[in-house]
Amino acid sequence: VIALLAIPAFSELGVIGLITIIAASAIVAAPWFIYQLIHNGPVFWTTYIKHETLMRVAKHLEDKPAEAGFTAHTFINEVRYLWPLLLPLAGIACAAVQDRGWGMLRCIPASVRVWLLWFAIAFTAACAVQTKLGWYILPALIPVALLSAAAVAGAFMQAGPARSYCRPLAAAALLLLPFTAAPQRGRIESTFAQERARSRPSYEMAMRAIAFAAVRGGGELYFAGPPLPTIVYYSGMRCHFVSPSEPDFELADLGGNPISVSYHELVLRDPSGVVTAVDNLHEEWNASGPPSERGHPLTAQALGTPVEDVRPSAE
Repeated sequence: VIALLAIPAFSELGVIGLITIIAASAIVAAPWFIYQLIHNGPVFWTTYIKHETLMRVAKHLEDKPAEAGFTAHTFINEVRYLWPLLLPLAGIACAAVQDRGWGMLRCIPASVRVWLLWFAIAFTAACAVQTKLGWYILPALIPVALLSAAAVAGAFMQAGPARSYCRPLAAAALLLLPFTAAPQRGRIESTFAQERARSRPSYEMAMRAIAFAAVRGGGELYFAGPPLPTIVYYSGMRCHFVSPSEPDFELADLGGNPISVSYHELVLRDPSGVVTAVDNLHEEWNASGPPSERGHPLTAQALGTPVEDVRPSAE
């Protein structure tokens, strides 16, 4: 929609084209939203719309606010290995300046303008969101990949005098990329292994919860602490999260029955109302968490989730 308004080449689609794009987008997205509103109405609003979207935009939900420039620093770390592509890009820019001067900006292909607009919107959104998490920059990497391919292809397609230096620059970039990108794979695998190790305690707790539920005929889980989506994912069970203000507190279930739970404790309430202690995250973390992080206070960053105060809700 923004491309239709900002890029002249797309204005030919007109109002009908704009309406068609909006309608097609709504048709694709609407079924999921309708399903969530019907089956998880209040929870969908409070958890996904309010907390996971609006609150992350307006407030810092991290345990410790990120430093200034966090988004830019994260983005640079993700794309710095692409620096060889600056060679063909410089060649294309030099050829365009020699051929058209500053008028070259009007000759940028419409597709490249769309990708530039895509990148600008995605990067600006990641910077504007108050909650700073590394993966918020991911939508900006897709247009970067498209622009990178366009730079190499554009250099190889140059004609005339520019062909003599644009093509060698593009070839040099392609030869350098395997060497500059090689460490990136190791870094990704290392990060993946670290996050997998951090999710191990949640996995152990979830498996124990499944075993208890099988014996007691099902039930629902209650966890005293910040939301842990991994427990829900691994267990496949309904889990209620509460962030208590004190180490010991009394939690009431949806029926008003009191459930005594300690901080970081996971309990199962079976269909008959009997409450069984399943595990304690702090103890499990010291038993199966990353060896280098055992014995240290748990933080939201270590758990992979922001600290927040959440009323008992189904997730």
